[in-house]
Amino acid sequence: SADELAALRPRYWADLFEGFDGLKRISMRDENGLPDWTIRSTTGWSCLKESWDGRDKSAADIRMTPKDIVAIEYYELYEKVPAAYKRMAWPQGQTRPCALVIYWTKLADRK
Repeated sequence: SADELAALRPRYWADLFEGFDGLKRISMRDENGLPDWTIRSTTGWSCLKESWDGRDKSAADIRMTPKDIVAIEYYELYEKVPAAYKRMAWPQGQTRPCALVIYWTKLADRK
């Protein structure tokens, strides 16, 4: 729930996934070159795709922070991904499917 995510006081994207099975934290740099943490799948083909409000990431989503997320759907295996989102978990041109994370943002409530 949004309250549970807020209680995590997420600073890094990986903070949103505390306690999730099938994911590991990976050190990275954000768009500004600052240290950050993200996650990677450890299940299936170890591939992880992300979706924003049930669609592909847009340029506007780059400005999102972990504090903008109100819910998360995580499908660790392609077989568990709902039919409506399967295309996002099997990207065009790829020979194998991925795990999928769908971030639901505060903006989705306004659409």
